[in-house]
Amino acid sequence: LPDEAMWMIASPLCLIVYLLTAYWTKSRLFTCICVLAAYSCATAALALVDAPELLYVLVYAVLAFVMLLLSHRLRKTSLADFTYSPLYIIAQIVSAVTFIGSFSILVSGSSIFLENPGSLWLGLITMITGTAFYILNAYWSRNELFVYASVLTFGCGVIGLLALFEALVLVYPLVFACL
Repeated sequence: LPDEAMWMIASPLCLIVYLLTAYWTKSRLFTCICVLAAYSCATAALALVDAPELLYVLVYAVLAFVMLLLSHRLRKTSLADFTYSPLYIIAQIVSAVTFIGSFSILVSGSSIFLENPGSLWLGLITMITGTAFYILNAYWSRNELFVYASVLTFGCGVIGLLALFEALVLVYPLVFACL
């Protein structure tokens, strides 16, 4: 079997073992390891089908959104002691990194680090996912920081959309009009 297939076989098994261990030990460390195993499962599946690199970024952003939903759902349960913080913190970090990466690739039009980036529309969908992430965060937490992040990510999404159509020239008058 190819390495990707072995990785795909082993990752879900490891995830199950880590989930059971996290539940048994009630440890935040094993919750973090479970999250990493979930990302490993997604990465293995994408590697198995030879997906473009921007699809990896999109899947990671969607997983961050799912972790945010899961952390909010588990917040008022008996599992919250060892699940809420790791899920919430990792979701915040992954969402920010995927958004910034997608934005930089969209604005530059390419990346020197990616051999097979795929469609730039995947980057825009990732940015939309990040914007939805911060809007939901702002709604649930009622925190000004997430409101500002939502506005910022929406503005960056508009710039990314203009970059897709190679119309970044339209951004400069808009920026100066806001000043």
